[in-house]
Amino acid sequence: MEQGWRTTAEALTALEAVMSSIDHDERVRLSAPERLVLMKRARSFEDRAVSLACVLTDEASQSSVAATGTPITSLIGLDEGRDSHDAARQVFQARDLARHKAVKEAALAGTVSSRHAAAIGKGMAQLPSALTAEQTLRAEQAFLDRAARNTPRRLAELAPQVLAEVAPELVPTGEDEAARLVRQRRRAFSKRSLRWGDDGDGSTWLHGSLPHLEAAPLISLVEAYVESDRRAARDRFRSTRATDPGPRVMRDQAAKDINRTPEQRRADALTHIISDHRDAPTSIGDRPRIVVTIREQDLRERAERAGVLAKGATITAGDLRRLCCDADLMPVVLGGPSEILDVGRTQRLVTPAIRKALSLRDGGCIFPQCSAPDSACEAHHLQPWWAGGATALWNLVLLCPHHHQLMEPDRWSRPGDRWVIHIDPDTGQAVVTPPNRTARFTARQHVRGAPDDPPVSDPHIAGGRDDRSPPDQMYAVTG
Repeated sequence: MEQGWRTTAEALTALEAVMSSIDHDERVRLSAPERLVLMKRARSFEDRAVSLACVLTDEASQSSVAATGTPITSLIGLDEGRDSHDAARQVFQARDLARHKAVKEAALAGTVSSRHAAAIGKGMAQLPSALTAEQTLRAEQAFLDRAARNTPRRLAELAPQVLAEVAPELVPTGEDEAARLVRQRRRAFSKRSLRWGDDGDGSTWLHGSLPHLEAAPLISLVEAYVESDRRAARDRFRSTRATDPGPRVMRDQAAKDINRTPEQRRADALTHIISDHRDAPTSIGDRPRIVVTIREQDLRERAERAGVLAKGATITAGDLRRLCCDADLMPVVLGGPSEILDVGRTQRLVTPAIRKALSLRDGGCIFPQCSAPDSACEAHHLQPWWAGGATALWNLVLLCPHHHQLMEPDRWSRPGDRWVIHIDPDTGQAVVTPPNRTARFTARQHVRGAPDDPPVSDPHIAGGRDDRSPPDQMYAVTG
């Protein structure tokens, strides 16, 4: 063993001793910037520890039954008091992280997070088994190169791009993809189900499965009810707080309206849908609204291709044609750089057409790393209405309520010391510039959406920044 290296047992013993020796009272004397730096270091340490735990879990899973007579999932559940679902999730995450040597080593070294490493494992699993050993290594490296610029969820979705880079001859043809979607549709349709039963404690459990096409309108309807309820609850909470009713009333109001889990909000939405339907007509209601997004050149060529639902699920061309037989069609024609050319006349308030265009362009909250869907977002004027800003696509973006408050310009803050958004004239996409203080702390670039497109620099965005400040950090956002 090389000088300076420790065994795993020795290292863990040393770490346990060091963790137990921390003087937690000492931090009371630290400044806010010092606390932030310590937080960043501790979170980095935590992630490396998680990666080590995942690797050890995967290694132990191979001999768990022989050593203890119990599978690793059950053993973790018994030893740590976890439910079986949580224990299984951790075992699967460990397997994804440790499956590929280069990815595992990067996670253990701390160059990628444990979540990114597990996402790479999922992305690698989507690649064809026909890859050679050399192509597999190149694919691992391609994922690792993209890890710093993408969230774990987005990283796992980059398998098609990675495949095109390392083995373009294996990329499915249009005919192959169409056939795959047909087979997928048949499997999903055969798996459709809906079951319910008494849980023995006053509740009815529900469990089911629907193909993407049939599930999409249900999900959209539930999300619409959830967001309407969320905004109403927020308004009620603010109205109650304005009357200064006392802490007990505020706690009760928060428990009723604010502190519900997402699962509880969806359950409430489903019951409201059922209640509202009691007085609804029994015949077919509004027709589906189909938004066909197609490039101008493709529109001229009248190309037929598979469709993509609002949530990103792909459906067959046949299903798309069937939907269009009884749908309200909203044409949104895209030009060369995918800018939206024509969605209707500009009005003072955001029109349904403009809102639909925002959903297509932004796909949800444009704040970096925020995953709020477009149904939970509000339209934000880049140049405020009170300052003469127009209600037009080039002056609007989608933001969730939390980040909308952050992005609203403070009339009294210094330029360069607030979040700024502008629409890049070449791509038509939003580019987000953080305050100088945030850029100095994060000190690295994140890109959501198109991972290989560098953010567009705009020298006019951060006016007032002196030469001593670091270069402004840009977040290129694409839907």
